[in-house]
Amino acid sequence: MAIKLYGSRQSSCTQRVLVVLSELGLDYEISDINLQLGEHKCPEYIQDSHLFGLIPALEDDRVRLFESRAICKYLLANYGKDMN
Repeated sequence: MAIKLYGSRQSSCTQRVLVVLSELGLDYEISDINLQLGEHKCPEYIQDSHLFGLIPALEDDRVRLFESRAICKYLLANYGKDMN
Protein backbone atom coordinates (compact mmCIF):
# COMPACT_ATOMS: atom_id res chain seq x y z
CA MET A 1 0.00 0.00 0.00
CA ALA A 2 1.32 3.43 -0.89
CA ILE A 3 1.51 6.31 1.54
CA LYS A 4 -1.71 8.30 1.51
CA LEU A 5 -1.84 11.86 2.77
CA TYR A 6 -5.10 13.61 3.57
CA GLY A 7 -4.87 17.38 3.54
CA SER A 8 -5.16 20.65 1.71
CA ARG A 9 -2.25 21.93 -0.38
CA GLN A 10 -3.05 25.42 0.94
CA SER A 11 -2.47 24.32 4.54
CA SER A 12 0.97 25.07 5.98
CA CYS A 13 0.79 21.88 8.05
CA THR A 14 0.08 19.78 4.96
CA GLN A 15 2.87 21.60 3.11
CA ARG A 16 5.31 20.64 5.87
CA VAL A 17 4.53 16.96 5.30
CA LEU A 18 4.70 17.36 1.51
CA VAL A 19 8.22 18.81 1.81
CA VAL A 20 9.39 15.81 3.84
CA LEU A 21 7.76 13.35 1.41
CA SER A 22 9.44 15.12 -1.49
CA GLU A 23 12.86 15.33 0.17
CA LEU A 24 12.74 11.62 0.96
CA GLY A 25 11.69 10.85 -2.62
CA LEU A 26 8.72 8.79 -1.48
CA ASP A 27 5.77 7.78 -3.63
CA TYR A 28 2.53 8.97 -2.14
CA GLU A 29 -1.06 9.75 -2.97
CA ILE A 30 -2.73 12.92 -1.74
CA SER A 31 -6.41 13.14 -1.00
CA ASP A 32 -7.35 16.81 -1.17
CA ILE A 33 -9.66 17.75 1.68
CA ASN A 34 -11.74 20.86 0.98
CA LEU A 35 -11.86 22.80 4.23
CA GLN A 36 -14.29 25.38 2.88
CA LEU A 37 -16.85 22.65 2.22
CA GLY A 38 -16.23 21.13 5.65
CA GLU A 39 -14.96 17.80 4.30
CA HIS A 40 -12.67 17.52 7.34
CA LYS A 41 -15.74 17.44 9.59
CA CYS A 42 -17.57 14.65 7.72
CA PRO A 43 -18.21 11.61 9.93
CA GLU A 44 -16.38 9.33 7.47
CA TYR A 45 -13.22 11.46 7.56
CA ILE A 46 -13.31 11.69 11.35
CA GLN A 47 -13.81 7.94 11.73
CA ASP A 48 -11.28 6.87 9.10
CA SER A 49 -8.54 9.50 9.19
CA HIS A 50 -8.43 12.06 12.00
CA LEU A 51 -10.37 11.71 15.22
CA PHE A 52 -10.42 15.48 15.75
CA GLY A 53 -11.44 16.36 12.18
CA LEU A 54 -8.23 18.20 11.34
CA ILE A 55 -5.60 17.98 8.61
CA PRO A 56 -3.16 16.53 7.74
CA ALA A 57 -3.56 12.82 8.33
CA LEU A 58 -1.43 10.02 6.90
CA GLU A 59 -1.94 6.32 6.21
CA ASP A 60 1.04 4.03 5.65
CA ASP A 61 0.10 0.36 5.53
CA ARG A 62 -1.60 -0.20 8.89
CA VAL A 63 -0.26 2.98 10.50
CA ARG A 64 -2.55 6.01 10.74
CA LEU A 65 -1.09 9.26 12.02
CA PHE A 66 -2.15 12.86 12.40
CA GLU A 67 -0.43 16.11 13.43
CA SER A 68 2.16 17.25 10.90
CA ARG A 69 5.20 17.11 13.18
CA ALA A 70 4.40 13.56 14.29
CA ILE A 71 3.93 12.55 10.65
CA CYS A 72 7.27 14.10 9.69
CA LYS A 73 9.08 12.37 12.57
CA TYR A 74 7.52 9.05 11.56
CA LEU A 75 8.54 9.48 7.91
CA LEU A 76 12.11 10.42 8.82
CA ALA A 77 12.45 7.57 11.31
CA ASN A 78 11.13 4.96 8.89
CA TYR A 79 12.31 6.20 5.49
CA GLY A 80 15.16 8.63 6.16
CA LYS A 81 17.81 6.14 7.26
CA ASP A 82 19.84 6.46 4.06
CA MET A 83 19.93 10.26 4.04
CA ASN A 84 23.21 12.04 4.74
